Amino acid sequence: MDGNKTLNANFIQTFALTTSASPAAGGTVTRNPNAERYNSGTTVQVTAVPAAGYRFVNWSGASTSANTTVSITMSAARTLTANFELINPLQETITATVREAGKELFITDSTLTKIRNMTSGSILLELNLPLGNANSLSGDFGDFTHYDANAGKIMLNSGMIKNVAGSKGYIEISISSFKTAFDGNVQGYVIAQIWTFNAAQASFSGAIILQPPQTAQTYTLTVNRNPAAGGSVTRNPDKANYNTGETVTVTASANANYTFTGWSGASTAAAASVQIIMNGDKTLTANFQLNQVNPTDMRIRINKTNNTFEVAGRRIWMNGVNTPWNNWDEMGSNNNWNQYNNTWWDNEFAKLKAAGINSVRIWMSCKNEMQYSPPITINSSGQITAVRQKFWTDLDQLFALAEKHKIYVMATLISFDHFVDQTPWQNMINSQANVQSFAQHYTIPFVNRYKNNPYLWSIDICNEIDWIRERADAGAISWANIQYFIAYNAAVIRQNSEILVTVGFASPKYNGADSQQLSDTVLKSRYNNEYAVLDFWSPHYYEWVSEWYGVPHYLKPSGSLVGTKPNGPYSGGWQLDASKPAVIGECAAVGTGTTERNRVASALRPAGANSITTDFEHAYSNGWQGVMPWTSNGVDYAGNLDNMKAATLNMESKYFDMIFPWGK
Repeated sequence: MDGNKTLNANFIQTFALTTSASPAAGGTVTRNPNAERYNSGTTVQVTAVPAAGYRFVNWSGASTSANTTVSITMSAARTLTANFELINPLQETITATVREAGKELFITDSTLTKIRNMTSGSILLELNLPLGNANSLSGDFGDFTHYDANAGKIMLNSGMIKNVAGSKGYIEISISSFKTAFDGNVQGYVIAQIWTFNAAQASFSGAIILQPPQTAQTYTLTVNRNPAAGGSVTRNPDKANYNTGETVTVTASANANYTFTGWSGASTAAAASVQIIMNGDKTLTANFQLNQVNPTDMRIRINKTNNTFEVAGRRIWMNGVNTPWNNWDEMGSNNNWNQYNNTWWDNEFAKLKAAGINSVRIWMSCKNEMQYSPPITINSSGQITAVRQKFWTDLDQLFALAEKHKIYVMATLISFDHFVDQTPWQNMINSQANVQSFAQHYTIPFVNRYKNNPYLWSIDICNEIDWIRERADAGAISWANIQYFIAYNAAVIRQNSEILVTVGFASPKYNGADSQQLSDTVLKSRYNNEYAVLDFWSPHYYEWVSEWYGVPHYLKPSGSLVGTKPNGPYSGGWQLDASKPAVIGECAAVGTGTTERNRVASALRPAGANSITTDFEHAYSNGWQGVMPWTSNGVDYAGNLDNMKAATLNMESKYFDMIFPWGK
């Protein structure tokens, strides 16, 4: 300091401008210059931009103009909302005809016919009016005067002002009111006239907008997971259809060993929870990424990728077998002669693992015969009311053994046998309410109890359910009821877990050869739910099938079957839907044999007679994702583990990394 000093601090007052769109889906708002706060006195140009399917109505807040662009002077904090409305997708705009030097607007015969055909709704008159001096107009919309277009003012005696944007005005009248005033016998009826004291301003133009009533438009939201094993997706509200403008909150949750990486489709947001505004049918995919996996950690479940199966990013081929039961209907049995034997199953799992087998199909319930105090309680009308605790206790031991031996289980919930000569079970499947009781008391508790055990890799909803359509003693059940049963149970399994779902048919004619009784489209038509689909095919095969459809091991899962029926020889494909992987869910453990070999086109035949080893090899090379012969424990004539283990050991030797991708 070398003397007295004066220092002034100068401040500039700034204000915030808050802009929004209503509804949010209706459009966007831009401003120029674009800033969060503005110096006092700054003029900001704010513009409303309608989204597809919407039109701008007007502003509210700092301006009430109907012009799409307004100037806002920032002398204080301002809030400005752009208001939009949905355009009626049913409306039709017809340019009205002008005659007599632009003084009259009238409709033609064709427009008159359309108006007569409307039973409800409204008519909108759009007028492009001259500016300046006062002008008066008249017509069946009612007399009105446009006296200040720049201020957005229109006065009228009847009808309703929609909005004014510059020189454009909209006047709406109901179809019933218009017809009351309309002289239908006059063709080319004048609907508006203009008088002015300034001839230069006499010209005007307009349009008739026919607006049928806007019906309640609904849209679907399809949600996918990529990959399906990566996690789950919830919707709130969770509905099959959504109303126009409805907001849906969609949330992704990653499974263990996966990370959510973002959305694709209707949103590209990175946040796990997004809001989707339903103004059309939409598809949204939650994307997940597999984390680095410890190679010694086998607590990873099987999932499907395209037409193959994988475990923690490595392909797995199902080198499998059927061990349907030790004792018939043993799970949950209180009978001395057929109770579950954990020691037997422990030994059997060990034998399977030694034979190079990585997967087994087991029946959870064989028939639930009413005379033997069955574990699944079903009343005479077909309602499932309970499942005995011992059933769950037995299965707890079984799945613990699967985890101990690291063998994947395909769990078959029930069989067609349940329906043979058992009226309550026929009543169950013939009632949607009873089907839901089956899911409530059996399927959902089963899934929730074992879904965290990765060695429950799939659920076969019902063994050879097509027999209950074919057989009178099983009820000759309609396809509609069978499909609802499968669709509903597939949906509750897939919604509540990552367990894969399938159904093993006895006959290929229902599973692709002659009809698609289990296609995604068919199942969703029976139960409208995006999860009501199967994850993979698991058809069954025995010699009687080869006469008409060939031997699947020597054919591809999909593609047309080539050959003359009966007896072939056949080539080509088994005619399954190519969008899903396929395993052969049953076939004889003794191999397909000489008779069946003769039904294979010569170019496809192995050297020598067919054997179970060549069956496996050809199934693998033709694109099947696994083979599961019947049975390891020789429950009937079709063979046992001794007949087939040469095949499974051969596959293990040649393709070890696909049989045990993370080690044995």
